[in-house]
Amino acid sequence: MKVSEARAAVGGLSKTSKMPCKSWGISAKECKTGSKLAKVEGTVCHGCYALKAHMFGRSGKGPRQTARLDAIFTTGWVDAMVTAINGDEFFRWFDSGDIQSDEHLANIVRVAIATPSTKHWLPTKEYLMIARFMRKHGSFPKNLVVRVSSPNIDQAPIKHYQHTSTVHTGKPFGRECIAYKQTTSAKIVAHAGIHASKILAINTTKETPPWPYAGKTTYMRKQFLLSQTTSKKWESRISSLA
Repeated sequence: MKVSEARAAVGGLSKTSKMPCKSWGISAKECKTGSKLAKVEGTVCHGCYALKAHMFGRSGKGPRQTARLDAIFTTGWVDAMVTAINGDEFFRWFDSGDIQSDEHLANIVRVAIATPSTKHWLPTKEYLMIARFMRKHGSFPKNLVVRVSSPNIDQAPIKHYQHTSTVHTGKPFGRECIAYKQTTSAKIVAHAGIHASKILAINTTKETPPWPYAGKTTYMRKQFLLSQTTSKKWESRISSLA
């Protein structure tokens, strides 16, 4: 399958303004947890920019996002995504939307395993899906960072997850992401992983605090974080995903 054919098969890829890479997403209306949080004032999903863009028809992504949603249930989705990514250095999952099911998450992991030279970032609020995966498999592959976001503004990081993020209006929990201060033309210098030595360590471990997003505006875009997990036993668990 050609790259162009693979991208058509998965509904196409996106290129968001502050990301140094391509991304993939579905309508925010399909978020299992986020669609509920969007109705609750004080949550990070209330006033969601992706829902607003969909509602007012600004994004122009409706048919493409529908095609992506339909494609994830096809048998060739994993192979098509691997070809569509085409060995890119970085890849972001969900510039809009979130994980749809345990099997969907497992398929994303399969894509990451099949693209070891690509660093994947997956921000999510599907806490139970991540917890179930971790209980079964112990960890994610080293090139896939799954970053769990706290549901409420000014809420502390959620415990028991290695990589987390928060939205704050006052003092941040950990290090503040600078993406909301950036112009599109300045995006490259601020993306960790490209200039990681100048951004400091961004691994979320017991020694390193989580890296939050600044809640200055509901249209704020999130920083592309490329810290990596470590899993010495991962290879022995791959077979269980087959």
